[in-house]
Amino acid sequence: MNKLPSRKTRLVVSALALILIIAGFYYYLFAYLQKKKAPSGVPSAEPTFAPREETPTGFPRELILDDKAVIEGGYSVDYGPERSQRTSSFYSDLSLMELFLQYSDYFKNSGWSVEYDDGTYASFSRTVYAKKGDFSASVAIVDVKRESRRHVTVSYFTGSYKLNP
Repeated sequence: MNKLPSRKTRLVVSALALILIIAGFYYYLFAYLQKKKAPSGVPSAEPTFAPREETPTGFPRELILDDKAVIEGGYSVDYGPERSQRTSSFYSDLSLMELFLQYSDYFKNSGWSVEYDDGTYASFSRTVYAKKGDFSASVAIVDVKRESRRHVTVSYFTGSYKLNP
């Protein structure tokens, strides 16, 4: 008789998959892109970290929708004269679904085009990716059960990005 994996096993496997995806994304941004030679006069793609409890310079503060959020920090990366990334993370006491709906509604009501959201796939996390002209934003929300709060990472990108180099 086939036995289905337990809920705990599915959650652990899902969490590991999410960690691997995030690690791969960071590897791509920091290892792969740094190996490419930048033309002369173009800054290298090295992160500049914001002081703890502050957002990085140039990060649009309006993308932190929870007024009571506890800012963890962030970083900025300039890939060239017209391409950059600003990322900030924070903790929130709002529920996973409240945060997800706030971001989905914010993007839809502020002229952004929601390109992707995973509103129904995992019980412990949600992501939203939206575009507006040459700007894009990615929001990852993870339920931190042992702390009874959510960890939110918001990345704001300027310029166009090729996903397949």
